[in-house]
Amino acid sequence: IGYCSIEKKYKIVFDKFENIEIIKTNVFNRKLLQVRKFKTIEDEICFTYEQIIDLLNDEIDINKIKITGVMSDYYFLLNKFSKMFNLPVTILNQKTLFDIKLGKDFLNSILNDTYLDCLNNIKLLNPNYYNIIINILNEYTFINDYKLVYPLIVNDFKQAYLNELCSNDIKVVDFDNYNFKDDEYVFLMGLNQGSMPKVIKDEDYLSDVIKEQLGLSTSVDINKNNKINCVNKIFNITNIYISYACASTFKELQPSTIIKDYGFHVIEENELKYNYSNSYNEYVLTNDIDNFIKYNVTSKSLIDLKNTYKQLEYDNYDNAFKGIDKSKLQDYINNKVKLSYTDLDKYNKCSFSYYIDKILKLNIFEDKFSTKIGTLFHYVLSNAFSKDFDFEKTFEIGVTNSLKEINQKEKFLLIKLKEELKYIIGVIKEQLMSINYTNSLFEHEVKIKINDNCHIEFKGIIDKMFLKEEEDTIYVALIDYKTGDINANINNICYGLNLQLPVYIYLAKKAFSKDVCVTGFYYQTILQNEFKTKNDLDYYNKKQSYIKLQGYTLDINNCDLKFDKTENDSAIIKGLRRNNDGTFSKNSKVLTLLEMKAIERLVESKIIEAGNNIYNGSFDINPKMIGKENESCKYCKYNDLCFKKEQDIQRLSKVENLDFLKEYM
Repeated sequence: IGYCSIEKKYKIVFDKFENIEIIKTNVFNRKLLQVRKFKTIEDEICFTYEQIIDLLNDEIDINKIKITGVMSDYYFLLNKFSKMFNLPVTILNQKTLFDIKLGKDFLNSILNDTYLDCLNNIKLLNPNYYNIIINILNEYTFINDYKLVYPLIVNDFKQAYLNELCSNDIKVVDFDNYNFKDDEYVFLMGLNQGSMPKVIKDEDYLSDVIKEQLGLSTSVDINKNNKINCVNKIFNITNIYISYACASTFKELQPSTIIKDYGFHVIEENELKYNYSNSYNEYVLTNDIDNFIKYNVTSKSLIDLKNTYKQLEYDNYDNAFKGIDKSKLQDYINNKVKLSYTDLDKYNKCSFSYYIDKILKLNIFEDKFSTKIGTLFHYVLSNAFSKDFDFEKTFEIGVTNSLKEINQKEKFLLIKLKEELKYIIGVIKEQLMSINYTNSLFEHEVKIKINDNCHIEFKGIIDKMFLKEEEDTIYVALIDYKTGDINANINNICYGLNLQLPVYIYLAKKAFSKDVCVTGFYYQTILQNEFKTKNDLDYYNKKQSYIKLQGYTLDINNCDLKFDKTENDSAIIKGLRRNNDGTFSKNSKVLTLLEMKAIERLVESKIIEAGNNIYNGSFDINPKMIGKENESCKYCKYNDLCFKKEQDIQRLSKVENLDFLKEYM
């Protein structure tokens, strides 16, 4: 009933029965229909909302008002403007059977062979959903075991959009599948080519040629039927308001051929009243002001609205982070904040940047050549000091794993970098002669559960550890490989910044069952930019200086427990030297045992502080500026998202020494 034509595949089945009657609905061709034309989807939606408000003012039941015909291009704007006009609009086809618990339970019952019992329960609880599921299962009557077609049923559930049976709202319904009643007021929007009627292309597994041979409807037949059925349905809706737009947000749109073919009367002058929403009017006015300032374009709405909204705060915005539902956040992270040094540094530099990167996951990882080289160098160096180390073989494995696709320029550069790495390994082996500790660990991973109440887990990988075990204590020196220039200063750790080496102390302390004493922590350059010198000797000396360790050394009396044998005038640690009176020189970076322990406590406090803030959803825009240096924004990828203001920047004092460690002693 209600169709002017039947698809061939159905007609073949109907012809087998004697008691089938096809009741065609008459098309009222004499009915003159009007269609309103708009420049944009925005104008079309807002004009429609004004018409709906007029109906509501005339005491038309809101449940009798339907919006139909819209494609996905409309969904965002329908929701956006419904809030401005204070209209409850429900887009029914945005949740599927697969998205709800009832649907997932039924899918599980198929796997457990209990689907018949589950189906009976659904029939009692929700007949509407029961009918949807039955219609899906009827497609698979050719098979006895639904598990064999389980992936197909799952896909059907994902395509089965639901009517949530809400009340007191304006429903957006599917034009083809909804049966409109005579007392309903229907706003048919988006009467554009391709969307109404729906156009089927010759893209099926069976081509039109094969369908023709099998006696099935081709795409041409289906499109013809769709058009007839669409027009038939439009003419038989009692209260219908029709419209279309010439452009969406992303593309130009063409009117449906139905308009011309069936003589619809097109109304082009459709002015908005601007009587129903202050927020929408202000939105329009700001757009008009933009157009006037940028393009010197004026409009009637600009003049009318400017006289009404004289106190409009144009070009003002509130960029502040408005918060996040804590329970949803905690469910999303499974009640665990998992941190690494990189996460901690990112959060302390700007918590909003962390939110974008780690919670919303908008970061796109770029696998650059420099990143691949870093991975290659770390791999080779982690194996370089084993007894059976073979440089050529190890380098080749590293290249295979890290540099699968490189261009000719990068291949040429790799030849030079290979020689550079070989040289660095040679220098480091020479440095080993000046070291007291004979044992070592490379790429050592440490995972720490801070405590049960803080919901925090911390993880890190220490590039290299030199160890010496004496009775119940393990003495450890920590080294982190770096490419490029190094700043080993730790003055900013009081702000939670530059914590990488201090984090190593914390990790090392937790890495062993015995007591751990950290006797030094250092950066080591494994690749620096090329430089020029006057002669080969200067070049060699400067290169040697670059590869020296840079960091802090524990002031310890026992010579056997010192990390560096050459501490008086260090051959391996940059700037470490004693004066004639036995004191350390001014440029030596030396810490006491109390200071070393204080750094460990500071690191743990910064981890707990950041972890708790993340767990509680604190993600304000708060970049840090120390002195004249903005430590947060210079390399940030998200400058276009935060719109930071001057008052968002946290201005911190430049720290000249480590006196702040007394607080943690």
